[in-house]
Amino acid sequence: MDRWMVITCDFDGVQTVGIVMESDFDPEVHGDVMPGSRFLSHARADMACKMFSRRHGIPEFGSIVAQSFACPQCGKVYGPMKGGEAECQN
Repeated sequence: MDRWMVITCDFDGVQTVGIVMESDFDPEVHGDVMPGSRFLSHARADMACKMFSRRHGIPEFGSIVAQSFACPQCGKVYGPMKGGEAECQN
């Protein structure tokens, strides 16, 4: 039975936190497992991840946008490969 783990990861020089299934964990890619962070359900792991994020001021995986994909107007994601004028998707 797979368990969910709360882990940290470096994303373009920014420390982030998130969850991953135990069978998908690769220490060379994902970083550190938080102590006591193995959960039997995705929901419990997600809740623990959000609490850790807030408590330590570390953003969650999905909240970081690589600068090359950030909208020049609002900083959120847009599709720069569509050609022509880049349009914000927000």
